[in-house]
Amino acid sequence: MTPNVHLANVVELSLWVGQLLMQFSAESEVVESSVHRLGTALGADWMDVTLTSNGIIVSASAHGEFRTRSRRVIDKGVDMAKILTIDSLITEVHEKHLTISETKHRIIQISKQGSCYPEWVKPIMVGAACGAFCRMFGADVFTSLLTVLATTVAMFIRHYFLKRHYNLLLVVVITAFSASVILSVARKLPLDFDLALAQSAAVLCLVPGVPLINAVTDLIKGHVTIGLAKGVKATMITIAIAVGLMISFAFAGLGG
Repeated sequence: MTPNVHLANVVELSLWVGQLLMQFSAESEVVESSVHRLGTALGADWMDVTLTSNGIIVSASAHGEFRTRSRRVIDKGVDMAKILTIDSLITEVHEKHLTISETKHRIIQISKQGSCYPEWVKPIMVGAACGAFCRMFGADVFTSLLTVLATTVAMFIRHYFLKRHYNLLLVVVITAFSASVILSVARKLPLDFDLALAQSAAVLCLVPGVPLINAVTDLIKGHVTIGLAKGVKATMITIAIAVGLMISFAFAGLGG
């Protein structure tokens, strides 16, 4: 393999890893350090990484040659399992000196790796978590169980729309509306439970915790532009939650 071809392959694999890390919500410094570590482990003398809110640019140099490539990044939600798997791969490349072809094969496996849990399990577990939060807020057992039911149904609805690639903010509005309106309708029945606590707990699953944390972390560490972009996105998701709740209040005739 000629030096030019080798460097091009190093850039391609490093860029791919950076794209995967950004897709699954790794913080900016982790992306930059991971891309740099992988590229230098595969033979590059130096790696420069530039991140934007929806893209990544990688430049590599070796033996006087330079290569630069960029890729667009599409957010696929939080997946810490894949981030940890990629980190383990980079460590293995360093310690075991994996070849270009071996590294590429491993990255392909990671990119094709499915979720750790069956899709039908996630809504149920999220519902149970929101029910537990409701109980922690001081609600009784019946209110907590209704929260579990409403959240689980809302999360199945969310999964349905996300699989069909609907706009994320629209999906958040629909999910918040679904969870809240189920509880509001249940309140019309002869059922005695704390509606306010149930509704508050039911939408906790939509709070953009990781984007907010990453936004603050990026701002603190000097990634101002991408930190602001993540912060704005998290704020828009929060507003979408409020919009969904407001629509459900109007629909159920609660007046807020």
